[in-house]
Amino acid sequence: MIEGAKAQRALADKAYASKANRAALKGKYRDGILLKAANRIELNHQTPAIA
Repeated sequence: MIEGAKAQRALADKAYASKANRAALKGKYRDGILLKAANRIELNHQTPAIA
């Protein structure tokens, strides 16, 4: 994040969807990292595009 920015949500591509990155955002910013399908688990139409 940029120092001094007044951001409320951090948006990121699904390439950054890891537990470590989500934990780093917790408490500071709203998580806007896109979701991606995991092995043998597909996203469906009910899964939100932004968490």
